[in-house]
Amino acid sequence: MKRKSCILAFDDGKHEKSDLLRYRKNELNQKSVKLHRTDLIGVVTKGLQLMHVSNSRITVDGDDATTQMLSIFKQNPFRNEIQIILIDSPTVAGFNIPDPFKIYKMIQIPVLLIPSNPPTHIIAEVFENIFPDRKEDLSILKNLPPLEKVEVSVNISPTIKKNVCFHPIGISKEEVIDLLNFLTHYSAVPEPLRLAHLIASRSRMDI
Repeated sequence: MKRKSCILAFDDGKHEKSDLLRYRKNELNQKSVKLHRTDLIGVVTKGLQLMHVSNSRITVDGDDATTQMLSIFKQNPFRNEIQIILIDSPTVAGFNIPDPFKIYKMIQIPVLLIPSNPPTHIIAEVFENIFPDRKEDLSILKNLPPLEKVEVSVNISPTIKKNVCFHPIGISKEEVIDLLNFLTHYSAVPEPLRLAHLIASRSRMDI
């Protein structure tokens, strides 16, 4: 993969962690609790250069992340140039689970999940405890490729070294390592994801 290929990176907007309280057993009147929505930001870079920003809405702890990611891709003016998709975590908007296997199958573009808080096997355990009936989403989490790790240097400050973890779908570990060493330019967060996070941090959730 060329280092200056177009990359599509996703990050989610603000959401309240306390929303999960409504799923606890014996919670009164659960049906009356409003499902919040938040932003899903899609950023396209060409190498390190920002090219395009897309915005959609997804449900906190919902099941629409995959659909909205595919929609952002299909409507993107750079869709024919995008060579890889980066997603900030195996989960977005709380426990809204994007399906990287479906995304890869449908558009034949590699997907890279880059969790900031590994180990991610704990996510599956927590998810199963809270959402025992969401078997399909649980299967996605349990069948992710093994978490890989690489030490990278921040390019503008080579003495700063950090570990970056990732789940690769449709791409080799060697290609990922080369790509991450290029994209960790201003911080240990790959530049497309760093930009997506900065933009998403300005978003507002529905109240």
